[in-house]
Amino acid sequence: MKITQTFFAMLVLGFIFLNVSAEEQKGNLTVIVKGLRNDKGSVFSALYNSEKDFLTKKVFAYKIANIQNGSARMEFSDLPYGIYAIACFHDENNNRKFDKGAFSIPLEGYGFSNDAKVVMAPPSFKDASLNINTQAKEIIITVRY
Repeated sequence: MKITQTFFAMLVLGFIFLNVSAEEQKGNLTVIVKGLRNDKGSVFSALYNSEKDFLTKKVFAYKIANIQNGSARMEFSDLPYGIYAIACFHDENNNRKFDKGAFSIPLEGYGFSNDAKVVMAPPSFKDASLNINTQAKEIIITVRY
């Protein structure tokens, strides 16, 4: 009987420890967007947590930030540890759309995590990916026009 009670107590403590560990496996991501050509409009940032959904309307989370002195800052809180990628754009006219012209040429500034390059097509999820594996992480994205 004593062995069963001890085993049960250890099992309960194990579950409590697992729950505490799982709760601690979240981090905050600060995104600083620089290189904005003016303070008009806002910056829209979309956070993706899957390669399949990258650059689609199925975002994991998004933020809209005001611009001050050519930069914007936003916080994504309580992110489960894992791999993410960010796409952002300077929504100069505040229509919440990434405006494009002829041949889909961007009319507004844009950027990606890791400052992933655009060469004839948007970057891949892998090129823009970042690992959230600490309680606090900060990245800088430079906008291109």
